[in-house]
Amino acid sequence: MSKSNECRMYPQEFPDIDSLVMGVISHVDKSNITVYLPEYNTGGLVLTKELSGKRIRTIRQVAKLHEKKILRVIEVDTNKGYIDLSIKSVKVDSPNTKSVQQ
Repeated sequence: MSKSNECRMYPQEFPDIDSLVMGVISHVDKSNITVYLPEYNTGGLVLTKELSGKRIRTIRQVAKLHEKKILRVIEVDTNKGYIDLSIKSVKVDSPNTKSVQQ
């Protein structure tokens, strides 16, 4: 493959720990949220304890299907391909900003 045909969109296979990434909610379950990370062409998982600092009744209060979110990477296992993400550890400038505008 020549150099001109190489893909330049995904320079890294996995994000760095403690970095911010853009994600699209692909599945909402009772205990976790599955997120697609288009920048890395892979998926990640947000566990219940990383959803919010406040008490929530349902996961759907924090995230809706196909919603774009800014997430923080808290753990990466390159051998298994696991990426653990957090919503609550993202600091947002505006308190009214809940998701990224499309």
